[in-house]
Amino acid sequence: MSTWENYSPEELIKQMSVSHWTPDRTPEEVMNQHIQNSLSETKSARDTISNKLGIAYGEEATQIFDEYGTELKDDALIFFWIHGGYWQEGTKEIAGHMAPNLVARGVRNVVVEYSLAPKVKVAEIQEEIIQALRKVGEMFPKAKIVVGGHSAGGQLAAMLLHNKSLDPIICEKIAGLVFSSGVFDLRPLVATPLNIALGLTIETAEASSPLILKEIHSHFLSKKETFPILVIVGEYDSNEFKRQSEEYQKLLQASFPCAEVVTIEKEDHFTVVEKLSQKDSLAGIELGKFLDKFV
Repeated sequence: MSTWENYSPEELIKQMSVSHWTPDRTPEEVMNQHIQNSLSETKSARDTISNKLGIAYGEEATQIFDEYGTELKDDALIFFWIHGGYWQEGTKEIAGHMAPNLVARGVRNVVVEYSLAPKVKVAEIQEEIIQALRKVGEMFPKAKIVVGGHSAGGQLAAMLLHNKSLDPIICEKIAGLVFSSGVFDLRPLVATPLNIALGLTIETAEASSPLILKEIHSHFLSKKETFPILVIVGEYDSNEFKRQSEEYQKLLQASFPCAEVVTIEKEDHFTVVEKLSQKDSLAGIELGKFLDKFV
């Protein structure tokens, strides 16, 4: 029996409540500080880094992305970032914080917006991410793309590996993956209040759970020796989030020897992704080492 199935209903809710695990801070303090920090850093990035905002990849108002580093060469590596928020919250307005560090390294940063539940289902959001990647590929046909995501964004990035019908052209463009405190098993959410908006059943949760699907697109397997994957999780993430990151890394490493998991000490679910923007932080150093593989 999986660990999550052993939890009481109350404990399961706590395990999936990402703001409840930071020592000496209330959930409200954790969330408010994260939003404040992310808004401020994204605004700073927009004020200091060349950018183009609100590029459409579909017809819906939410189907847009921001590009940072517009002055870079067309073949510059692209870091395609997917925000979190349990597929029902979040926005690119608080997800541009990594742009200064990335652009300084010569990496173009694309930060994607997508439609949210309950208006759409998780499976539909997965298709929107593919749609956005297709648009980015058309804009920069010579560039390789690293896809990364935080929390629910980690699931959306990971699902690319397990989508058997994914366009081979998109597969070829993707050169690596970065997950920050990703959700790789959606089944624990079904019995929690978070599922009110999502409307998941056990069957649909399994169909969108990288840990359950396991099978990887053959095109990615063909370049497994040179396909790096970084799985990051915070020391103050919940036990369930740490379990999922560790088990998913083990699953990946069986096919991708370069896949690694790193636990960032003294960071929680939110500060770990914030620290990715700081090149001298533990999380920033790990991201830097990952990106060095593409130099």
